[in-house]
Amino acid sequence: MKIAAYAFSPIVLPILLAGCAKDAPTPEAPPLANYKPDYRQGMYTYSMYCSRCHDTGEDGAPMLDDVDEWESRGILWPSLLQDHVRDGFLHMPSMGQTGLSEQNIADVIYFMTVKIEAGK
Repeated sequence: MKIAAYAFSPIVLPILLAGCAKDAPTPEAPPLANYKPDYRQGMYTYSMYCSRCHDTGEDGAPMLDDVDEWESRGILWPSLLQDHVRDGFLHMPSMGQTGLSEQNIADVIYFMTVKIEAGK
């Protein structure tokens, strides 16, 4: 029994072409999806980039040890804080433009949150 090669083409050709197709793009996980913030790195980042204003209250920045001021600003909203640190807010410059990574920003927010919560 002789079967012509073209008889398989409706079945075989799509399978062969599927192997050549590019994979559909998969959505990337958010950069902080599985990241556990580092307290020590946050303390370092704070001392390098944040302490000048948040230790003195310069330009209206809430001081790190002023728990009431932070509570009125919504310390319980980490994603909002992440946005403010990355993009800037009021007189605070954009830390995202200083070369800080999303992880650095998460670290400093973690450090500051722990310090504020400890002051209660």
